[in-house]
Amino acid sequence: MFNLNTILRALAFGGIFIAGIAIAKMWYAPTEVKHDQTSTVLLEHIKTVSKLVTVEGQFAEVFSETDTKQYLKVFTSTKRIILQVKAKVLVGYDLSKMKVEADSTAKTIRISNVPEPMIIAIEPDVKYYDIAQGVFNKFSPEDYNAVQQKSIELIRQQALKSNLMKTAREQGIKNIDVIKVMADALGWKLEVMPTAPLPK
Repeated sequence: MFNLNTILRALAFGGIFIAGIAIAKMWYAPTEVKHDQTSTVLLEHIKTVSKLVTVEGQFAEVFSETDTKQYLKVFTSTKRIILQVKAKVLVGYDLSKMKVEADSTAKTIRISNVPEPMIIAIEPDVKYYDIAQGVFNKFSPEDYNAVQQKSIELIRQQALKSNLMKTAREQGIKNIDVIKVMADALGWKLEVMPTAPLPK
């Protein structure tokens, strides 16, 4: 059996050991923890944009593409990709093509060369749902980019076939009517040269 002196020495040694661990942790532990993150954002170019958005449309599309390659006329390797594209299509006018003249004597503003509505921007949100690759037929970064561009082009074609262009023109006419009212209120007259009808 252990006598009292042995127990006391063991407790004393254990206390010294624990105290040593505590001091070591305090000594080697960092007194202050910092997580630094730096970034530099540079404005490289400023460009004035003379584009007026009159309508926007939301489009969704599921796009798939399969590519199969044959090697030595013995075996094939296939890759397949399926993605969903949700895109916001902004339609409006490029005002830089429009000509505006002001006649202060006659208090008349003349607007001509009113452009046709155009797709100003497409803002896509792409999600990949299924990607299958063969051993010798894999997707490269260029492949992903090409597939995404194809899907966005399909969205563009779908937008052109929709009633977005017609709605954009109607909204553009409403905006001109508002300008006419404002001009009349200031004692001016607004003259708009007619444009060709929008193709059906």
